[in-house]
Amino acid sequence: MHNEEKRNEILLNEEVKFIGLIEFVKNINRKLQKPIKLKEINDILGLYPSSQNDPNAAHIMIFKFKGNWKLSYDLTYNLIISKKPKILLKEQKKT
Repeated sequence: MHNEEKRNEILLNEEVKFIGLIEFVKNINRKLQKPIKLKEINDILGLYPSSQNDPNAAHIMIFKFKGNWKLSYDLTYNLIISKKPKILLKEQKKT
């Protein structure tokens, strides 16, 4: 979500890119860099926007897992832009 409505977009299914913090089922033998199968996941502990997503846009992620809805959101937008004045202010204080 952007503060300019015309820039907003809704991504569905394969278009969505996010990172998940998961808990594996017990006694699972995993190999690194292999796709994770749904049956290997015990729970989803967190959802986070992928680094491929615009850091200046707010994000709402909704995911259904084992009959329960998981919701994660970050309604901060213009994050990079809002950090610039703070950096400049810190530099001015040093001089």
